[in-house]
Amino acid sequence: MLQENTDKVKPEGTIFFDNFTTATGLADDVVSAIAEDNRGNIVIGTNLGFTLIPAKASSLPFSKVKPELEYYNIPTGYPVKDINQNAMICDSKGIIWAGTGSDKSALVRFDYASLHKNTEPPTLVIQSVKVKDENICWYDLKSKGVKKNLEDSTTALLQESIAYGKILSPAENDSISKRFGNIQFNGISKFYPLPQNLVLPYEYNQIGFEFAAIETSRPFLVKYQYMLEGYDKDWSPITNRSNANFGNIHEGNYTFKLKARGANRVWSEPVSYTFNVLPPWYRTWWAYTIYALLFLFALRVFTKRRERHLRAEKEKLEKTVEERTEELNKSMARLQSTQSQLIQSEKLASLGELTAGIAHEIQNPLNFVNNFSELSVDLAKDIKDELHKPEIDKLYVEDLLTDLTANQEKINHH
Repeated sequence: MLQENTDKVKPEGTIFFDNFTTATGLADDVVSAIAEDNRGNIVIGTNLGFTLIPAKASSLPFSKVKPELEYYNIPTGYPVKDINQNAMICDSKGIIWAGTGSDKSALVRFDYASLHKNTEPPTLVIQSVKVKDENICWYDLKSKGVKKNLEDSTTALLQESIAYGKILSPAENDSISKRFGNIQFNGISKFYPLPQNLVLPYEYNQIGFEFAAIETSRPFLVKYQYMLEGYDKDWSPITNRSNANFGNIHEGNYTFKLKARGANRVWSEPVSYTFNVLPPWYRTWWAYTIYALLFLFALRVFTKRRERHLRAEKEKLEKTVEERTEELNKSMARLQSTQSQLIQSEKLASLGELTAGIAHEIQNPLNFVNNFSELSVDLAKDIKDELHKPEIDKLYVEDLLTDLTANQEKINHH
């Protein structure tokens, strides 16, 4: 198919081609014929009936035309099966005629302009609420311990037969009441018995919904989307299932939202159902209060033990300090005594050095005195010996006396 009208394409211009397959919205990849009515709607005959491109979308690329496509075939509720090869024409009134391979509808007359298109979305209702994937007659739980009037009894019996497929015996009713009796709600909605302001204990944090969209013409084309606010981040994929289940729900407030799309591809406004899931006992406010009290108690016990430990450590440290102080005082006394001894030793050593120096200074002159004295004694002997000779050598004696005088002077000097 050309993206532009072919009669407007100039020979020198560029013609763009695109592929239209099931991936881009075609009902079937086997195309037998194509016709355009007098309103610009393009009807494509395939092995799976008609795929219609509305005039408003005929100029769009195939990659963008999918949301606008319309299908007329057996799955969508129209008696159009596989279209024969080259067996489609559009008459002067814009009516499409097609030959099919069906023995029941060999020739199909398709008047698109006369189709009645319902633009209203389907009516959507939530029919029942299940807990832990079990049907519950909410009238039985509501009436626990309360005297039933005739109307309530009749309604309860009817709902019992719908929910359980039978009328419960007293024993079965008591069993249901014991199992689900702690589920809280304060009323039941009319027409469809849904518990109002439902509060589920945490052990019943699995809930299911059954719903339906009222579509009188082609109910098999109804599609649904739903989400549980607080549980899901986005809407579910489009599905034809009429039930939804949610399990392992954390405590908190939740709103189940549901919308439906009819055969006319128009979505309804979402309907909603709100309920609450209680936390488990270990996450309740009184449990957290107990945790806080236990923490404070443990903190108090720890603080007391720590104080006793610190007190004992302090006493031990003080005792150690006293012992170390006493040892230090003793060491200081020994040090002072040693210091005094060292000072005394140093003084004695200094005195010894001084004495040695004085002795050294005295020793030299004394040696000179001794030496010159010995020489003087020898000179005196020589003079005495010379005087006993018959002939005295006066010059020699004078020399000896001169030497003796010099020695005496040196002795006197030293």
